[in-house]
Amino acid sequence: MKKFVTIMMVFCLSAGIALTGCGTRKAATSKDAIKISQTIEGKDKQEEYLLDQAQAFVDAEDFKGGLNLTRYTLTAVNRDSKGAREMIRKIHNTRNEYIKQERGQKKQETKKGIQK
Repeated sequence: MKKFVTIMMVFCLSAGIALTGCGTRKAATSKDAIKISQTIEGKDKQEEYLLDQAQAFVDAEDFKGGLNLTRYTLTAVNRDSKGAREMIRKIHNTRNEYIKQERGQKKQETKKGIQK
């Protein structure tokens, strides 16, 4: 009986996680994320939400959206945010790596086209 209850608890927990998803859901636009953040009470929670959203935008390769949210965090929420400053550096580094990869792929495609 205990085994059955344990299995059912694990199943329910797994199903709950699968249905709700893990992590922060990305807002449609950076403007939407800013509007949502304005409804959150407490500057610390606003900052956390905005930086989570910025990371979600970067993960989706929307570097401009990530930068917009991070800059908004620094100007409107917390001027001294170390997390926001680190996020800006991270976004620039990630974007630069992305650009390098894109250029490398284009060079390879060009070489393949010349060899044919």
